[in-house]
Order: sequence, then C-alpha cells, then structure tokens
Amino acid sequence: MGLKFLFRSDHRQHGCPSLIRQVHSRLVQARPHRAFPPLWLSISKNGAQRSACSAALKKDNVSQNQKGKPSLGNILQGVQKAIGITFPEDKEACFSGNGIHMGMGVSWQLRCRGVDGAFIEEIRGRHLSFKYGHPGVSTGTRTAQTWGMEWDDLPKELQLDDNEALLIQAWVRTGFWVTEQALDHLAISVNSEAEREELRAPEASESRLSSVHVPEDGPSTSDLGAQDTEESVVLSLRLRRGKVKALLWVCTRTWQPLRLACPLCGQIDMSTYEHWTDWQTSGPSIRHPKLVVQRGGTGGNNSFATVNVSWQPRSAPQSYLMPPCP
Repeated sequence: MGLKFLFRSDHRQHGCPSLIRQVHSRLVQARPHRAFPPLWLSISKNGAQRSACSAALKKDNVSQNQKGKPSLGNILQGVQKAIGITFPEDKEACFSGNGIHMGMGVSWQLRCRGVDGAFIEEIRGRHLSFKYGHPGVSTGTRTAQTWGMEWDDLPKELQLDDNEALLIQAWVRTGFWVTEQALDHLAISVNSEAEREELRAPEASESRLSSVHVPEDGPSTSDLGAQDTEESVVLSLRLRRGKVKALLWVCTRTWQPLRLACPLCGQIDMSTYEHWTDWQTSGPSIRHPKLVVQRGGTGGNNSFATVNVSWQPRSAPQSYLMPPCP
C-alpha cells in the first residue's frame, strides 16, 4: 500500500480508530527514520480539543514569561515604596560619615533638596578637599550643569559626560532619581542585554589600545554581563537629551538599588550600595545605604560609610550655586 493511499482524506475523516492505528503503524514501518505523531491525536474531536488546549497553554506560558518580568511602572512603584524619601518642604536631607577617597582617610557630607534634586557633597582629607554640587532642576527642559572644586580650589562647571555622570550618581545615591520631579528629567527603561554589550564596548576598545586605561583594580566589564535574575532587574538611566546611559541593578525582592554602572571618559565607574538602613530622624525616617563603594574606571576604590542621617533647615537656594572664582 503506497504512502499516497495512506493519506487519503476519507481515511482521515471517516476511518475508525482501529484502522487509523493500523495506518500509523504502517507509516512508522515505511519510514522508520522519521517520527510520526499518532494520527488519532490530530483527527479525533477530543484530539482537536487537546491540540487547541496545547496551543492555548503555550500562548499562556509566553504571557506568563512576559508577566514574570516586572514592568517599568511596577519597578518604580516598588522602589518608591522601599527607599522613597518624603522631603518636608522646609527641610533638606543631610548624610555624613567617613571613608577612603583616593587612598586617604576623609570625612564627607552630602546634603540634598528633595523638591528639585539640588545637592552639595564635601569631601575633606588631611591634604586635599573636594566639593561638588548642583543647583537643582528647573521647570524648563534643560537640566542645569553640575560644578566641582578640587585640589586647585577653583570652581568649574562640569561638562559633557562629567556633568551627566555626576548628576546620575548623586541622584541615585540620595534617592532623588525615583521622585516625580526627577522623572521629568530622566529617561528610564528596563535594560536589555544588547544595551549592556553597548556599555561594555568603550572599555573593551580602550583595553586594546593601552593597558594603562584598564588597571587591574578597576571594575571588571564582566560585572556588566550579569543577567537580571529572579531577584534583580537592570534599568537604563539617562538624562533627557543626554548622552550618558548608566545601568542600575535593582533587587526585585527588596526593591533597593544594588549597583550602578556609569560610563565616564571611555571607562566604567561602578558604585555599589550596601546595607540599606532605616535611619530614624526627628522627621520622616530616611532609607539610605550604610556603605557606598565606588570603583573608578582608572583604578582605585573610594568608600563612604554613613554615620549620621538627619533633616536640616532648608538652606538658601544660592548655597547650591557654583561659588564665584577667588
């Protein structure tokens, strides 16, 4: 009996189950190297229902997989509840402690204003001191520049990636990045593996040019390859109209930021946030990490241990502006 006869429509539509089983047996004998599914599964009415259920189950599994990854809205909502700071209108948050900066023991203070993201950070050591700030976002579309004072004590307006990277790092560290005011100035999306590869590319190209640019104690690009697992998701943060795209890992169990990878001058600056703690103050409690470790792309680790968190009377807006040149 030829294979053409075996596939006649009258046998498929009207054949009894025993005949159909015989047909399937002959198919297997005629083509032993091929796998033929039992014909009655696709012919009978119940089989058709099972096929439909199987297709629906596959579709449902796809939907569940898609639903398994939290949406951007759910992520931001979770982070806002976990670390969101309720800034009183007449107060500003003040964080202080000690640490290591450029290999030196330092004391540091960071204060920020919640209504517009203005901040000032001061780092003081025995021989060197640093100061960085931002006057706050305006109601317009342009974000104001950050500024810095380093060992020469000359204030400078930071430009390009220096400006964007410092602003993103400060906003994540203070928790301002997840406020409604910040979302008007930040473009945030759930990150893809392709974007992580894109962020790895600058450092990889630099490493081929000179080993000086990729020191042994600098952050490893393998950190950027970490997949978002069941307990973490990766967000992409960028200033609107900005060029610097940073990656932020968020724990989906606690909704607390884990680490931030920020491209700077062709390298990757990595910050980790450890031991998030509820700091009790005279006002609303503040959730802030006890330790922030920054691994610069050019080498060296800076660590900042938090000792005190408090609310301070709100400073005059001018105090956040870049100081005049001496």
